[in-house]
Amino acid sequence: CLEKDRDRRYGTAHELADDVRRHLRREPVVARPPSAAYRAQKFVARNRLACASAASVAAALIAGTIVSVRQAVRATRAEHVAQAERDAAQAATRAEALARADAQRRQGEAEDLLAFMLGDFRTGLEKIGRLDLLDAVGEKALAYFAALDPRDLTDTALTRQAKTLTQIGEIRLAEARYADASAAFAKAYDRAAALFTRHPKNTDMLFERAQAEYWIGFAAHERGDFTLCREWFTRYRDSALALAALEGNTVRAQTEISYGHHNLAALDLDHGDLAAARTGFLAEREAVTALLSATPADTQLRYRLADIASWLGTIAERDGDYAAALARYSEMSSRLDALVALEPRVAFWKTRQAESWIFKGNLRLMLGRTGEARELYARADAALSAFVAQDAKNRDWQILLLTAKLRESSLMFGAGDIRATRAILDPARAQLEALAAQEPSLHMAGWLLATAWQLEADLRFIAHQSDAADAARHAIELSKSLISPGGADGFAENELAQSIILAGRIAADHNEADVAKRHWLHALETLSPRLDHTHDWRFLDPAAQALTLLGRVEEARPLVERLKHFGYHTADPLAAPILDVVVLSANSTKQHD
Repeated sequence: CLEKDRDRRYGTAHELADDVRRHLRREPVVARPPSAAYRAQKFVARNRLACASAASVAAALIAGTIVSVRQAVRATRAEHVAQAERDAAQAATRAEALARADAQRRQGEAEDLLAFMLGDFRTGLEKIGRLDLLDAVGEKALAYFAALDPRDLTDTALTRQAKTLTQIGEIRLAEARYADASAAFAKAYDRAAALFTRHPKNTDMLFERAQAEYWIGFAAHERGDFTLCREWFTRYRDSALALAALEGNTVRAQTEISYGHHNLAALDLDHGDLAAARTGFLAEREAVTALLSATPADTQLRYRLADIASWLGTIAERDGDYAAALARYSEMSSRLDALVALEPRVAFWKTRQAESWIFKGNLRLMLGRTGEARELYARADAALSAFVAQDAKNRDWQILLLTAKLRESSLMFGAGDIRATRAILDPARAQLEALAAQEPSLHMAGWLLATAWQLEADLRFIAHQSDAADAARHAIELSKSLISPGGADGFAENELAQSIILAGRIAADHNEADVAKRHWLHALETLSPRLDHTHDWRFLDPAAQALTLLGRVEEARPLVERLKHFGYHTADPLAAPILDVVVLSANSTKQHD
């Protein structure tokens, strides 16, 4: 009767009267107590500040149980070792059995507490963007699990621990602590694999192993280790197919197979195979659409359609179809708008919404619509700044915010506003330096830092500073460190080529013609493996610049014409005059003819 939520309250007095009559007749009533997850969500929403203390108390409680739980594990290990002897001698006493049962009970209680903290409680914290409150809990849990050998654990303990370790890894991923996340996922895999080895026909245990395989692959991808990523994503895909073979065409199996399509399609895109990537994402979209038709209220499936739209937009952009790319990014944005309207307290929807604004801003900038791009970057900056202020430890949010800020600074540089460029670039670069120092494996931070140093070199070059070459050299070193032999999506090659071209221009400005020529030839060498049949501006633009600076205008012309055909406009004020040389040369040739 007193529920504030209208949907959880009796709608009319008549409904209440019916329930009272059922109660008096000792029949089941309609009213039900709220679930544990519902109570946890409401509690977190009402008591955000108190949650910090709650997490600390829980961490202390977990620490206090570790000693007794380790004793439980030792007792369990001793049981395994002595099992054959006890069976033969039948010497086990009732006291020993009770002690083991009590030890296992205490182990279960400790792990149930962890499961709650990293499950229902975490869900509530995630919605308000305060996963940092679980840092202490995660550290204690990892130390506890590190002391356990999966071979000594019961099936129940293995299942419980695999899920909990996966949850810890997900929290570490949200904080972009990839090494810590990978360690947690590896422990989760050990437990899930041990469980499935014991029960090779049990689909639930196969499912848990597949989750660990996926997360290990995802963490490797975020660290830029594409070879390791493909290995684990292939394992995950194979596990999904095995799951379907064991349990048939279930929703769970089809969901896992759809994720298998997604993962390998993303890797195909990293390697520049646009056709294979598009096929994979379209297969994923078909599978998700079918799943959503059965459960139209599933917000995760609705989000996945938004995410697939963003990937298809990226493919279209790299294929030179900017109209299709803009349509896909707009679809992503509108789907996320609907999710934010439906669940306005979910931080993840809002941060992804801000990311969609960055995508659309990038494309509008390429099309020469700088005013629209500036507005979109500013919206993303404002939204993400609020989230980072709320949770400064969330590195994913920091990376998105710094992406928006670097795009804004590049736009200001293109507009000739050096003071505004500096005001944004200098603090952003300092933050990126700190992030890269804290987490060297943070691939995206490394790429953004290389971008920041290239812009720094641009600023020093146009100001005729003597240290411009040092800045360009540092940008080159950073970009080189990002190129992995296992695969790269082209961002690093683009940054590297742009920085090498700039280094050549700086050398030419100092009358070092031979040095400049070597730089420009090096840039072409870097880009040449990507140039055949590509429509991607990230390779065509710098290649055309390098060729023009080398005096090979006729070779640059088809590249520039291809860019103009797509509607591409360079946002780099240093590149524009170089590409204009090709355009003027073409016009001059036409007039002469």
